[in-house]
Amino acid sequence: MLLAFVQRFAVSLAPPPPPAGWYADPSGRHELRYWSGAIWTEHVADASHQSVDPLAPRLLEANTTPDWIERRKWARWGTPANAIRGENQFQDAIKSIPGVVPDLIEDVRFEPVPVEFIREPDNPYDRYACTALVHGIQVGYLARECASILSPDVDAAGVVSWQVAGAVVGGSYGAANFGVHVWLDRRLSIGPAWLPSR
Repeated sequence: MLLAFVQRFAVSLAPPPPPAGWYADPSGRHELRYWSGAIWTEHVADASHQSVDPLAPRLLEANTTPDWIERRKWARWGTPANAIRGENQFQDAIKSIPGVVPDLIEDVRFEPVPVEFIREPDNPYDRYACTALVHGIQVGYLARECASILSPDVDAAGVVSWQVAGAVVGGSYGAANFGVHVWLDRRLSIGPAWLPSR
């Protein structure tokens, strides 16, 4: 019950996207491009003349329903990827995630959670950096090898953050540290495509 409440009312740390309207074309091909409030559209304008020029498809709609945890859809998806880095620095934060019991257990821990990635284009160590959060709590960063593929698509679309399905793992006697693994292809919001072959 608490987990469902937190998932419904969790606050994102990402700034809200700009409102729908005409903005400078991020592709640089036109003066203006229409922003829907969520994604860039194919509608463009030059010298007050409107036309259509589709952007290459970079982002896709959510492909996972909000009830994915309650209906245990994750049980059919296979193993999530170990694509979050720096979790050792965030052990206390991971243990504070609602629904995660910080005590060590006998069996393997697997707590499904939504994971939000927020772009950090000004990160001094990695221009593709994406911080990873669960219920607004930072748990690490998207692995550089993944971020370098996904961030250009996110940036080109003008999107600051997106969500995917994930799971808190570890915290057992055999694996004392906690981690967060993700299904990068299970989008909970508009986000970049992740192909298994990547």
